[in-house]
Amino acid sequence: MPRQLDLSDMSLDELVKMRDEVEEAIESKIAAERSELAKRITALEGYGRGDGGRRSPGRPRAGRRNVGGSDHPLAGTKVPIKYRGPNGETWSGRGLAPRWLTELEAKGKKRESFLVS
Repeated sequence: MPRQLDLSDMSLDELVKMRDEVEEAIESKIAAERSELAKRITALEGYGRGDGGRRSPGRPRAGRRNVGGSDHPLAGTKVPIKYRGPNGETWSGRGLAPRWLTELEAKGKKRESFLVS
């Protein structure tokens, strides 16, 4: 059990000096903990990627260079509008159908009736 200090007998200068020493000790402990945590994070970085931690963080994976497909000549080009809703909503026809279209289809409307000519 830590010893009890009688702070009431200490002068103001002694108390201030003690406070500064305590702050330095706390900062030192925090820095040591951060350093240890950084080492553990570095050691764990590779896990979960399927390479067992053998790959360094800066080295790219082997295989496809760009999974997103931005090397394709048509990447980033706009797709023309294929469907237009009654309130001016638009959809290119790619991906999931938008809510406005699925709601209208649920009411019995045909998707072809919203085709842009």
